[in-house]
Amino acid sequence: EDTEVDYGGDWNGRRGVEIYPISIYQNSQYLTIQDSNPVNTITVRITRNDSGATVFENVYPQGQTSFIVIPLQGWSAGSYTIELFGRENNGYLWGTFQVLP
Repeated sequence: EDTEVDYGGDWNGRRGVEIYPISIYQNSQYLTIQDSNPVNTITVRITRNDSGATVFENVYPQGQTSFIVIPLQGWSAGSYTIELFGRENNGYLWGTFQVLP
């Protein structure tokens, strides 16, 4: 079952989850990012909260951000922070999620 990841930040000068074009969902296998307005190049970075180590980072070009899937298989249980950086709009979103054992 997919659950929505809570996040905040500033995207296209907008604040408040209800108006962001981005949705982030998690289930036991994947983290998915859906962008209803894929006009930004987006860098996705995920770090472990206990160590601060970056465990995932990738750049997704404009037009290829409408549906991003990040496999979570093999990740250690714990708390993680996801950050999204929008190149064209200088946007920044962040949230936390848990990987269960």
